[in-house]
Amino acid sequence: MAVLWALHPLATEAVVYVTQRTELMVAFCYLATLYASLRYWAAATHAARTAWLVLATLACLAGAASKEVMISAPLVVLLFDRTFVSGSFRAALRRSWSLYLGLAASWLLIAVLQAGMPRSESAGFGLGVPLVDWWCTQAQIFVMYLKIAVWPSPLVIHYELPVETIGVNWMYVAATAALAAVTLVLLWRRPAAGWLLACVFAILAPTHVIPIVTEIAAERRMYLPLAALVVLVVVGSYWLLQRARPRAEARWPLRAIGTLSLLVAVVYSVASSRRIETYHDPVALWRENVALQPFNHVAQMNLAVALSAAGSPQDAIAHYREAVRAKPDFVEGRYRLGLAHAAAGAAL
Repeated sequence: MAVLWALHPLATEAVVYVTQRTELMVAFCYLATLYASLRYWAAATHAARTAWLVLATLACLAGAASKEVMISAPLVVLLFDRTFVSGSFRAALRRSWSLYLGLAASWLLIAVLQAGMPRSESAGFGLGVPLVDWWCTQAQIFVMYLKIAVWPSPLVIHYELPVETIGVNWMYVAATAALAAVTLVLLWRRPAAGWLLACVFAILAPTHVIPIVTEIAAERRMYLPLAALVVLVVVGSYWLLQRARPRAEARWPLRAIGTLSLLVAVVYSVASSRRIETYHDPVALWRENVALQPFNHVAQMNLAVALSAAGSPQDAIAHYREAVRAKPDFVEGRYRLGLAHAAAGAAL
């Protein structure tokens, strides 16, 4: 499971693209919070429980300082407690109330950090995006995330999709609602599988619920949910093989899953290495993006910037024009286009 998660091509943006280090930081803190909570429940002495409680709280606070997606961590830990440790929410809260009090402190930190509205121009409910249309579009993106988790191609550095109504996205809304219903049923009937699917929904929820007008979708947001999906697929496949041949040799499902996982890991490693090579060439990276999404004004502008840096000013001007054509009110694109024309005129 660890090998498949580490080598999955979908993880390349978070790992290789240095500006996405916040995704790695919050993922580390999220997993550290869960691990410290596990050690808290298993501790044999009061001193050990106190130490792991403090570490869980600090990890959760550090995650909250890294990225807002950490807001779901206390709830995921509580759901884990209910599913695997205590058996019910009431018993979990009664037994580990001090732990949840410490984890909930991260919500106060997030509130304090958001008090100055640092993302007011890029994320929020008052940016002119119809909420219902945003949520319907995010259902389409949720299905896209699941698709590239299974078949990671094509991958692009920046996604640009229109925000559309339920009339356009109804099939994605239906698919997402059906998966949410399956998750609820599994939480009741097969709680381990249900917990893994709930983790995917919980981690993605902030970016799906709150409009983020500057980036409607991003592969890096699947970095941590991908871990839950890999566990679900590997352990689920092992369980299915056991059920399919209950009288077979006891270790054969392990051998089968191990062999298949290694083969998939080889494929993932080749695909990831090729993807990493693309990141080394900004022109190739953004040209690939433009080829897949020619209407993407951000990709067009960034390709123009890369071409200009590579010494191709005329090609850069052409893509600046495409960026402005894709979005006529794109102020930065118009500004850079003007600078490019001025530089070309000065060179002549």
